[in-house]
Amino acid sequence: MALLSQAIQSLEEMYRFPIILKYFYNMRNAEIAAMLKIDDNIVNGRIFRAKKKLRSMLKEKESLAAQFEIATNIQVHALPDIDAINSELDDYEVK
Repeated sequence: MALLSQAIQSLEEMYRFPIILKYFYNMRNAEIAAMLKIDDNIVNGRIFRAKKKLRSMLKEKESLAAQFEIATNIQVHALPDIDAINSELDDYEVK
């Protein structure tokens, strides 16, 4: 939910307000149009474009999260075993 909230907040006002009014305040498109003093068709278009933008942003964030997870797993698995290193150091004699 945090990703969705961040994505909504990053939308331009003209897209953010209709989305918030529709999905968080359960307003009908006609009510949103009256409140924003714009035509119903404009509200429909802005909601459509806002959802398209949100889908794109969330896919991008999901992709970045997956890449981060892969990179993190690679780094974690690539780290040497500290117990093995300590064991080798214990066995090593200083001459």
